[in-house]
Amino acid sequence: MKRILVGALALCVAGALCLGGSGSMAFWEVQEQGGAMTFQTGGLELSAGDAAWTSEGLPVTSAFHAAPGTSLTYTQEFDVVMEGDSLAATVEFNPGAITQPAGANYVVTAEDITGVAEPSGTAGVWNVTGSGTLTLSFTLTWARGDALNNAGQGGTISVAAGELLITQVANESGAGES
Repeated sequence: MKRILVGALALCVAGALCLGGSGSMAFWEVQEQGGAMTFQTGGLELSAGDAAWTSEGLPVTSAFHAAPGTSLTYTQEFDVVMEGDSLAATVEFNPGAITQPAGANYVVTAEDITGVAEPSGTAGVWNVTGSGTLTLSFTLTWARGDALNNAGQGGTISVAAGELLITQVANESGAGES
C-alpha cells in the first residue's frame, strides 16, 4: 500500500509540473503614447485712456461755473482686449454719485458706449464685439427751471468716479474672438 501511495503522489506531482510548464497561458500587452497638447488660456483686459469734460464743445476745468441750462459731457476711451475662442462679454457703465448743493439739479440725461460695442437690448448694457477701443460718453444736464431758483448759487458740484465694467457672458452664437 505504501508503494501505491508513493506512486500516486509521484503521478500527481508529475501531472502538476506538466500542466504548469507546458500548459501555461501567456498574456500580452501593447502600449502606445497618445498625442500631447499644449494650449494657452484667453483673457479679458480693459485699460482706461484720458478722460475729458466739455460744455458746448469747450474743455471744462475745476474753474468752470455751472448755471441752470448747462450741460456737461464726459468722454473717455478704453482699450479692450478679448482673447479666447467663443469669448463673449458685455459692458456697462455705472456713473459716480453727483454731490450738489440744494437747488442744483444735474442729472445724467444721456449715456452711450461706441466702438467695439453695440446695444444689447437691455438699458445701460452693451455687447462687446471684439478687441479694440470703446468710447464712453455721458451727459449731465442742469435743466432750466421755470421758477426763480437762487438756492443752487455759489455751491460746489462733485461727480465721483464712475465704473466701466466688462463681464464675460455665455456665448449664445458660438462665435467669438480668437
